[in-house]
Amino acid sequence: MPRPHPNPPLPFDARENGSDTNEVVGFRAWTRQHPAIEITDEDLISDSGREVYSFLHHEGITNLFIMGVHTNMCVLHRTFGIKPMVTWGLDVALVRDLTDCIYNPAKPPYVSHDEGTELVIQHIEKYWCPSVLTSDLLDGLP
Repeated sequence: MPRPHPNPPLPFDARENGSDTNEVVGFRAWTRQHPAIEITDEDLISDSGREVYSFLHHEGITNLFIMGVHTNMCVLHRTFGIKPMVTWGLDVALVRDLTDCIYNPAKPPYVSHDEGTELVIQHIEKYWCPSVLTSDLLDGLP
């Protein structure tokens, strides 16, 4: 059962999909993962948040690191993203240097793309979960 959680608006509107070039680019879906990533029978691949959560719960996994693009869209809002995982009680952390956001610097708050990404990360840290750097994770390895 999801627990209540405040859900304030993001620091900017990205409904235009953040294009800062005004290009219209056709979407072509990916057909495979990066060749360096090996997927085995033990791996779970799903776009269903309930399925991901159920798997994590079944395995006794309570800590989750999340990374990806776009931080202010999929990483935060998808059914397997930060918002649902936090409300379902998992301890979530954003790997902030492995993210990017959708943002058009020609729109408010008129900051650079990198500053827009930082605004989203600050929003996530304030309202949803802490963040870490990749170096923090690597420093913790034996």
